[in-house]
Amino acid sequence: MNTDDQYLIESVLRHIPVHLRHRPLFIGFSGGLDSTVLLHLLSRLYKTGTLTSLAAVHIHHGLLPQADRWVEHAEQTCRQLDIPLIVERIQVEPLGAAGIESAARKARYAALARYMKQGGGLLTAHHRDDQAETFLLQLMRGAGVRGLASMPVMAPFAGGWHLRPLIEIGREKLRSYALKHGLCWIEDPSNADLRHARNLVRHRIFPVLHTHWPQAEATLARAARRMAITEELLGDLGRLDLEAARSDQVNRLEAMALARLPDQRLFNAVRIWLIELGLSLPPEPRLAEIRRMLEARADALPVIRWPGGELRRWREGLYALRERAKHLDSTFTRIVHPDTVMDCPELGWRIIPHKTIGSGLRLKSIPSEGLVMRLRQGGERIRVVGQAHHQSLKNLFQASSIPPWERERLPLFFIGDCLVQVGESWIEASYFAGPDEPGLQIVLERLP
Repeated sequence: MNTDDQYLIESVLRHIPVHLRHRPLFIGFSGGLDSTVLLHLLSRLYKTGTLTSLAAVHIHHGLLPQADRWVEHAEQTCRQLDIPLIVERIQVEPLGAAGIESAARKARYAALARYMKQGGGLLTAHHRDDQAETFLLQLMRGAGVRGLASMPVMAPFAGGWHLRPLIEIGREKLRSYALKHGLCWIEDPSNADLRHARNLVRHRIFPVLHTHWPQAEATLARAARRMAITEELLGDLGRLDLEAARSDQVNRLEAMALARLPDQRLFNAVRIWLIELGLSLPPEPRLAEIRRMLEARADALPVIRWPGGELRRWREGLYALRERAKHLDSTFTRIVHPDTVMDCPELGWRIIPHKTIGSGLRLKSIPSEGLVMRLRQGGERIRVVGQAHHQSLKNLFQASSIPPWERERLPLFFIGDCLVQVGESWIEASYFAGPDEPGLQIVLERLP
């Protein structure tokens, strides 16, 4: 094996952790130059037993007339290398202003995510030049440190890991390898379409940069690595600052502990917290509103909303929530059957009935058609198990410190006109299962 080949193979292997080398690995194989080289390198490691499970996944987007021929090319290439191939056919729906390119990427990764259930790895052929392009694009979008860190070598992905083992290799090295080994690849005509920002950067911007900075890609990729290190340090600082503010609820922080932080550390701590929760980040101007939110009166119920999430202040807590519909239909009604788990995305809950003995609702009291699930209208009352008198839901909610926005989406369960259960906590005493009676417990699980 010559020196260049050895360098590429060692670079790829260095970016595949030892614990993943014997797990199921999937390569996103488009058939283009980059993924063809990565597949060839991985096949060499596979044949020597260094990797014990490898398959290629080709995504058929159906966006171009050549798509069927590309499938045939992928099949031929994988057959020659003796690598199993999976072909996924997907439908791409444009995402409004984000455009077809963004929609295709989202649909592609959603399809690839299905193969991560076994806790393995997805390998993609992003390389150093891609990293430099991403850095420049993020810079022009006004991104912060996290955006400028661009693409990580390794990141969690759908229960497994997303690996980019070529991220330190330039495009020309990959082309030289492909020509040397007589590899065949496809050319996607959309890669020449200058309406796409990345293509404009690749074909127009970088040639100009090269006239003054021949190593522009390497320099920008190095800057991205430094941003990644900076982001890691900011994460460490943010988690230290969060320690004093955490509560027994992962989506709630103590407002007063946060308020003691200087502005920039406050904004950074909240940013790290949102990342931990898997929420999208607000635009910078919205993040700057957090200080005013923390200084608001405890009963003011301030809220900051952005696409994908929201922050709410209530009493002494700051809450982070996923973006939800602002208004619910007051006539919302569902039927809950004792034997059926039901997802209710409008409310953000999964309704899980469990049959029991001596707890929950008395099973024989539940009509054959099931329970009626509705939302709070106002004025509801219930006599909770262990209490002598009926209480209003308003008093129960206040005494139990249930935030106002949770109250409006908490399912209420009825038999006829009688409220028999509130959420999963309060059951009408006259419908509670006796010690030896079959019962039905209703458990609420938050939807992701």
